[in-house]
Amino acid sequence: LITKQLIEECKLTNSSAVLDVGCASGLLLQRVRTTFQSSGTGIDVSKVLIDKAKEVDPLNTYMVADATSLPFSDNSFDLITSCDNLEHIEEYRKVIKEMVRVLKPGGRIVLNTINKNNKYTIDWLLEKCGSDYHLRRAGHVKDLFFNPREIEDLFRQEGLTNTKIRLFDGTCMIISNTVLYIILLIIEKVTPNILYNSIGSITLQVSDTISRFTLPILDKFDMLVTKRGY
Repeated sequence: LITKQLIEECKLTNSSAVLDVGCASGLLLQRVRTTFQSSGTGIDVSKVLIDKAKEVDPLNTYMVADATSLPFSDNSFDLITSCDNLEHIEEYRKVIKEMVRVLKPGGRIVLNTINKNNKYTIDWLLEKCGSDYHLRRAGHVKDLFFNPREIEDLFRQEGLTNTKIRLFDGTCMIISNTVLYIILLIIEKVTPNILYNSIGSITLQVSDTISRFTLPILDKFDMLVTKRGY
């Protein structure tokens, strides 16, 4: 929902060129096409995920490519998105440089990555208890997490001056996400395989509807934490 709010600011049209860097199976581009009627291109280093994206979403374009060397001409895209991607790439400076290179003048980049300042989150609590589960579950390396101002400085070094940092997923938001995650795990464990997809789908639809009402409230509570940079 927050990503949707950020993309809405880009004023996309059906002729806008969109690039998703690290697109995985294409979920974000599918939603962008459905919501904004804008076709896009997705790149990822995983052929398995790109093949999956092509299978489920023939209306967008997908290709295997390296984010540190994008196979596109300068000034090609109106909007570039990259979600949960930068923190997996050691040569992240090259990724940012490449995204800026292929962005059209006046275009926008919407990038989401993990905040190194994770105080008072579930992950922070797990760390304090001696667990590194939140790192292992997605192959994360904490040395590649960023302070918000680091991201801003990296883009400014490449010539972008109109940058904005938006902190989200503070304590309240992550507790609600964790509750949902636990519910889905319980459903997965107790439900026969033949029913799991339908029950899981219904659960996600219900939680999605609830999220649309609770997000603004949780976001306000989280400002107590995010306004301090966490």
